[in-house]
Amino acid sequence: KKQRRPPLKIALGHVATLAIELITGYCSSGIARVLATVPILGNLYYTIEEQDKGLQIALSDANKVVLNESVTSAGVTVTFEEIVYDGERLHVIFSMDEYREIYPLNVFVDGYRVNQAESSRELESDTGYRGLWEIDIEEELPDAFLLTIQIRHMRGIEGDWQVTTPIEKVNNHEKIIAVEQKGTIDGIDYEVDELKISDTGTVLKIRFFEDALKIAVSDDRIAATITDQQGVPLKVVDFDMIAEEKALVYQYRLEPLAPDVKSLALQFYIEPNFPELKEINKLLTHKLPQRISFGKIGKLVITDVVEQGDLRTLRFKVDSYFAFDYTF
Repeated sequence: KKQRRPPLKIALGHVATLAIELITGYCSSGIARVLATVPILGNLYYTIEEQDKGLQIALSDANKVVLNESVTSAGVTVTFEEIVYDGERLHVIFSMDEYREIYPLNVFVDGYRVNQAESSRELESDTGYRGLWEIDIEEELPDAFLLTIQIRHMRGIEGDWQVTTPIEKVNNHEKIIAVEQKGTIDGIDYEVDELKISDTGTVLKIRFFEDALKIAVSDDRIAATITDQQGVPLKVVDFDMIAEEKALVYQYRLEPLAPDVKSLALQFYIEPNFPELKEINKLLTHKLPQRISFGKIGKLVITDVVEQGDLRTLRFKVDSYFAFDYTF
């Protein structure tokens, strides 16, 4: 039902733009705009503070559940450390002596098993393995419920590792903004279905009125760059495609919006499903700025190179009508 989109953007074709005005005076408390400064070689571990501002805010809420409950079965111990629910995502921080592949992860809400998809990331740990489950649940959940996390298998080992705890949604001041914007991209009609903003994240749903299978098998796909009213790209934390009868819903999950964001601008474009990768090799000249052509997309302009010991920092800008985002 859900399909993850590969984080790759190359060529672009037809472009359509759309603006969504936010409620005047909305303010995301406790979060300020942070422009990305991502090094080419970064930490091997997933860092919540740097890579998911919304989750960091959720983990500081009073409704976060601190369990630190260890469950041992078949000689293996799993410690369920913290659980938090922000109304959209359920996160579980856990640890064990070493990494073992876990499948399936069963989730029960008030005693009923729910349909969910989960992904895991490794967190930094002094000893053993420490991880983070991000769980997307298909069903609409209440603000408070009894949660059970259950594991029956891990890498050829059968056992019973489970915890049960009451949990409440964090107080993230969630608001749903009524939007009715419509448009067309490459002959496909679309409509902005919902925009939900809160202290812990932003969820944008767009419905494309086209057969989902037809879009999936097409040589091209629809993509979007999302910016604020100043053209600054907003970071997409997660993306899902949800198939419906005669429609395909794109769901973007963004970082919490900064207080100065008054509207969202969406720039839709067409990119190939199977892009032809081209390698461009250029010698860095001593005379700057240096312009390197990317063909139809525009030019990369290297403005300066700063040397500090063995470290070289290269600064550049892009001369293009196209708004690149965080996947640049």
